[in-house]
Amino acid sequence: MAPAPFDPPPSLGRSPQEDEQPALSARPQKQKKAVHARSWIVSAAAACCGLYMLVMGIAHRPDTSPTQTSASSGSYAFLDDNHKPVLNRVETPRLHAPPEMRDKGISGISIVGCDIGEDGKAHACRIERGTNPYFNRAGMEYMARAVFFPAMEHGKPVTRHFRMRLFFGIKPEQAQSFAKYGPPLFTGSPTLLPYLP
Repeated sequence: MAPAPFDPPPSLGRSPQEDEQPALSARPQKQKKAVHARSWIVSAAAACCGLYMLVMGIAHRPDTSPTQTSASSGSYAFLDDNHKPVLNRVETPRLHAPPEMRDKGISGISIVGCDIGEDGKAHACRIERGTNPYFNRAGMEYMARAVFFPAMEHGKPVTRHFRMRLFFGIKPEQAQSFAKYGPPLFTGSPTLLPYLP
């Protein structure tokens, strides 16, 4: 009896069942290895997290603090219970450089310190450091118009001192590099001098 045309011929010295067995057993071994590797990775990650939490003294505790849902919580309900004053950029007008300095292309920084009251307004402002009297005046005017979310302690607004750096005509990352290295020494185009022997 001849084999059917669609059946592959058996290999020499092996039965058809032995030909199929390596193909069937190779896949479960790979799957077992993959499952083992995944479980090892998960257990290692869990051990690292547990060790980190143990070293740092972090323990998961459920939040048992009461939540305020009354209307008295006002517009500050979305903020944390304890935090420093935060500038309300929506209600605060933009900072503009003084026209005298902007027309001349002069840039600078003014650091203004204020007490931010419970109402979110700045009180008792003073210049802590500035590069130019024009920028200092513009900084004081800006802080008078600025609106803040007040500092919070235990869910209630409190008065807190706040320092704000105001950048006129420069980006904050440029100001950081100036503070670290000083202003650039050469800001023009190169001047070619004649060769003198």
